[in-house]
Amino acid sequence: MLALALLATAALNGQWMSDCLAMGKDGRHGTIVRLTIARTRIDAVAQTYAHPTCDVPTIETRLTARLDRVAVSGSQLDAALIIRDVTLTPEHPDVVTAWNENSQAKSCGTQVWRLNTAQSVAGDTCTPGLRFPPCGARLVVRASRNNETLRIPLPFADTAAAGHQAAITFRRAALSND
Repeated sequence: MLALALLATAALNGQWMSDCLAMGKDGRHGTIVRLTIARTRIDAVAQTYAHPTCDVPTIETRLTARLDRVAVSGSQLDAALIIRDVTLTPEHPDVVTAWNENSQAKSCGTQVWRLNTAQSVAGDTCTPGLRFPPCGARLVVRASRNNETLRIPLPFADTAAAGHQAAITFRRAALSND
């Protein structure tokens, strides 16, 4: 099974980048997502910025996972990931202050946040509609690939209630030798 997964992921190995995506209330923030796939290792980093122009870094969200299974049918990819961890790192003093002053709404519980210090949020609900998977969880993802473009649904947003499935489009940034 692992050999089949490795063959199926060979074309996915490398680094993939999204454009600057507007997010947050009324699109007031920007996020760039970098996805690195190296055989069965997945490292996804979402860098959130203060403005939709992706200029001032404010929060890094990192998901690390192990690729458990991949099935390919044409341009469709079905993958199962085993979550190793999900961390948040506040990178701006205003974020630290806001999260520490309003822990229930913004900071994933009762953690004390420190500037540029990553903390695990695996299994936590950080804002309404944003629940991170716990460590060890199996996350099933259906993606599509077209040449050097990869489209993956947002794995954490509760978009089913809104009646749609949001997705991120990535473009290949670099190949991996792993």
